[in-house]
Amino acid sequence: MDANCEVVRVVSDCTLIDSESYERRYLSVRALVPGFYAVIWPSSVANPRYDKEAQFIGPYRERSQAERILEVRGGVP
Repeated sequence: MDANCEVVRVVSDCTLIDSESYERRYLSVRALVPGFYAVIWPSSVANPRYDKEAQFIGPYRERSQAERILEVRGGVP
């Protein structure tokens, strides 16, 4: 896959827990409900941030469901 990716857990309107268990603020083009998301950035993004460049796929009830999305796309969760 020609992109950066990871699985995160959205916990509120502007807060998520990243793959390293850090709490981060995010800004998305759509409202995100709590749950697990696969996040994908274009390979051209050198410093991935949780902003308009990030594609959030979800929500999922289980982390494993979001990880499966990345596996299907060829990414590594």
